[in-house]
Order: sequence, then structure tokens, then C-alpha cells
Amino acid sequence: MRPILTAVLAAAALTAPACSDLKQDYNTQVIPQNEGANADLGRVKLRNAFLIGGPPGRPLQPGASVPMYLALLNDGAAADRLVSVSAPGVFQGATLPAGGLAVPPNGFVGGTPAPQALMTGLLRPLWSGTAIPMRLTFEHAGSTTVQVPVLPPTDWRATYSPWPSASPAPSPTPSP
Repeated sequence: MRPILTAVLAAAALTAPACSDLKQDYNTQVIPQNEGANADLGRVKLRNAFLIGGPPGRPLQPGASVPMYLALLNDGAAADRLVSVSAPGVFQGATLPAGGLAVPPNGFVGGTPAPQALMTGLLRPLWSGTAIPMRLTFEHAGSTTVQVPVLPPTDWRATYSPWPSASPAPSPTPSP
């Protein structure tokens, strides 16, 4: 019995480091297994795109800004860039990082608890549990329209970050 237990523990110790960073495992990123929207644009792949809406039973109200989360994979030798996101009839616009969201060659960006885009100027009430058509445009890979789900801020999404706001301006100090 003791040699079997030793063998099992040794096998577990040897395989644990291989499982410690599955985010870097290409197969876990290429195969869609998630609640979000997915699309392939040649060498650029969109994975798990979603918006975080209001709590169950309470819609987000017009004028709201809504964070968008996604992962982008590039299995090509040249970089690409997400240059625009739009949802006509639902949002007035979108904010991306300055210069767009860069996707390095043979790499990925996103897939983190920090949003990759901010949809701005909600035009109508938006309920969690719905999906909206959104168009994503890349510098080289072209454009795609996907049905992006609006998920409630519950479960694992409860810890996700809002869009980073600008640093507060210092308060003016009175002159002597």
C-alpha cells in the first residue's frame, strides 16, 4: 500500500507545475468553452466576449456605460489591433485603450478581470440575460459581428473590475 501511495504522490507532484498556468496553454484558449461570444477572423480569434449588466431583475438605465471583457488570440506572425467596437441602436460609442487594443504576434491579450473596452451612452434599458449584436473591427483581420451576452454581476463576475477611470485631479490649494 505504501509504494502505491508514494507513486501517486510523486505523480501529483510532477504534474502540478504543468497545471499551474493553464492560461498560457494554447489549446485552452483556442477551444471556446465559455458563456461569451466567440469568433474566428483568420489568425485572430475572439474568445469569451461579454458585458456585465445589472443585477438580476434590474436593467441598466439609458446613459450608463458598460464594461466589456474579452480575450483576443493571434496565431499569426504579425501583430494586429482591435480599432473599434460598436453596437448601433444600443450604445452611442465605445472606449478602447489609446491606439486600440494591440494583439501581439503569436500571443494574446485580455481574458482578465479588467475590461478591455467600455461601451458608452446606453440608449435603452439593458437586461442581464440578453445578448446584443456588436461589431468588432481589427486593423488587419477585418470585422465581425457577434451576439455578445449581457451577464449579471454575480458568481465569478462579482470580482471583475470596472473600467479604469482617470486619476482624480488634485484639489486646488489656496494661495497665501
